[in-house]
Amino acid sequence: MKGNTAKIAKTISETTQLPMDRLKKDQPVDIGNMEYIFFGSPVYNEHFPKAVLQFGRNHKWAGKKVAIFSTNIGWKAQQAIDEFGQIIASRGAHVVDTLSIQNRGIMSWTVGFGKLTEAEYEKARKWSLETQPKLLRSEF
Repeated sequence: MKGNTAKIAKTISETTQLPMDRLKKDQPVDIGNMEYIFFGSPVYNEHFPKAVLQFGRNHKWAGKKVAIFSTNIGWKAQQAIDEFGQIIASRGAHVVDTLSIQNRGIMSWTVGFGKLTEAEYEKARKWSLETQPKLLRSEF
């Protein structure tokens, strides 16, 4: 598995024991039967990739409870998460929580730019365990 977002998604999947799907151009993901979703994307140039934003616009999110996470180097990451959250909320989703995994500290320069540290994996594990019960609540 390559890419920081994929690595964090795998960590969340293993921690919550939920299946993981990956968006691919030639293999559409059907969210129709999903009630709750951990949704992750990298942030490039202050936004989620255009294909991810289009995925948000092209699907019916009514009744879905979604937790959004991103991997990024910190610049306007929450703005990108909020942008995607607004798109899917306008299509009926309830955004339960968000997480930004930022790799921009001094350690990122010493261990290799863009390389995740154990602290960032632990942050994702903790967040997913705290967020999963919120997704399962029925009052949303």
